[in-house]
Order: sequence, then structure tokens, then C-alpha cells
Amino acid sequence: MVAVCLGLLLTLAGPAAAALDAAALAKLASEDANERMEAIDAIAAGGDEAAMRVLTALQDGLLRVTPKGQVFIKQRGSLLDALTGAAVETEPEDLAKISINNRMRSQAEGVMAGLRIFSTDPKQRLEAARAIEPDEKMLATLDKALARESVAEIRDVLEVVRAAPQLRSGDTGARLAAIARLAGSRDPKIKTLLLALLETDAQSRPLEPDARVREAAADAVRAIDRRLMGYDFAQRLFAGVSLGSILMLAALGLAITYGLLGVINMANGEMLMIGAYAAYATQS
Repeated sequence: MVAVCLGLLLTLAGPAAAALDAAALAKLASEDANERMEAIDAIAAGGDEAAMRVLTALQDGLLRVTPKGQVFIKQRGSLLDALTGAAVETEPEDLAKISINNRMRSQAEGVMAGLRIFSTDPKQRLEAARAIEPDEKMLATLDKALARESVAEIRDVLEVVRAAPQLRSGDTGARLAAIARLAGSRDPKIKTLLLALLETDAQSRPLEPDARVREAAADAVRAIDRRLMGYDFAQRLFAGVSLGSILMLAALGLAITYGLLGVINMANGEMLMIGAYAAYATQS
């Protein structure tokens, strides 16, 4: 469902975003769950700030509807027309709250993540890119986002998300290109996707028919393993050096005090603990 919603966001690439649909807004208050889900899709198709405003208000429980189907956003003592965003001075009678269930909330979160891909804020775009679940139906949307993206870090995330669903493509060339792109990833989830290409059936026959794809997937898995092993070794080395330096300082303190006084004095342990607590507080 999220992939279908994101596919609707292609309208963002056009010269002008589609306006919000009053009928779609009214359907948010429908008793039919399917109509409400369709309404979220239709609102997301607007692909502009108004769509984000309405979906955010829906998640926050701020949407209100009149018996005639007119939708408003009620927040902090103010009332806005959900369709236009204009302030409303007189509150209509019989306003009812539009409720939201977990299914609608999940769908709204998905389409909002898609909307944020085209945000002007790089941080929002990066968070949205990382939140997207790879799916073939999202390829066109991701292509549009990549064409507009100028930040290298965000482009890398989008390219990995775009390459992941291509592993299931019927085109051997597309699968090989996707494997080559994913081989540089450090994400263990990507390794799991590549391992799926190396699975066998009950008779130990490979499920992937193309030997080139299997070989490329195996090479990519080995490359990811080497990369992860390198990072793990670096982390263990840093932890060892850090612990060793602390033990060395403690040993030097004991050696110096014993050499000067001729008796064991653990006063330096107090200073060591003060330093440890200070380091912990600073790091936190």
C-alpha cells in the first residue's frame, strides 16, 4: 500500500502540484475503511504542502468535519479550512472529530515519508529516504527524486533503496547492475537481500537460474562481509586501546605512589573514578 501511495507522488515532478480534492477530504470521515484509505492516497497525490498539512493534522487528531462534509483543522484555539489553509473566524456548528486507526496511521506515515523526499530541508529528505521500504512500484518516484537530489549522502541512500527491488527484476542486466550497486553497502539488510539470490531448493538446486547473477551476488556478499569485518576489527581495536590506556594509568599511579611512599596507597583510584564519571557525563 505504501508503494502505491508513493507512486502517486510523481505529480511532484510536474510544473505545478495538483490541488487538494474536497471530495477526498470529505471521505476521510467516511464509515467505510476502504474509502478512507483511498482518500489518503488521493490527498497524497496532491504532493504539496497542503497535503502534508492535512495528513499531519490527521495523525495528530486535529481534523474536524461538518455534516455537509467540509473539513477543518482545529489547533491551539484556531480553525483553518483544510482545503485552502485559510483561517476561519466563526466555528461551524456540529463539528465532529475525524478519528484515525492504526491502519490509517501507518498508511499516512508512509505517504508522508514519500512527500518528504521532495522537501526543501535536506535533513527531512535524508530521514524520508531512510524510512522508505524498497519496492518495484517506487522506482519511478525514486528516479524523480534522484534527478532532483544534489546532496551526495541522500543520493547514496536513494540509490541503494532503488537498487534493492531490482534484485527481483526479470531482466538479468538489471539484477547485475543492482548487485554491483549494493555491493558497496554496509547495511546488513542488504546482505540479507543478496543472500536470497544464493538460496537453493530441497534438492540443493539454486533458485536463481542465472549463474552470472549467483556469482555476482556471492562476490557482493563476500565484499560486504570483508567491509563489516574491517569495521568490527576497528571497533574492537579502539575499545582495547581505550581499556588498555585506563589500566595503564591505574598501574602508573600505583607504581608512582608505591615508589615514593613505600606503601600501597589507593588514593589515585579516587581521581581515576572522578575522571571516569566526568568522561561518562561528557559523552552522555
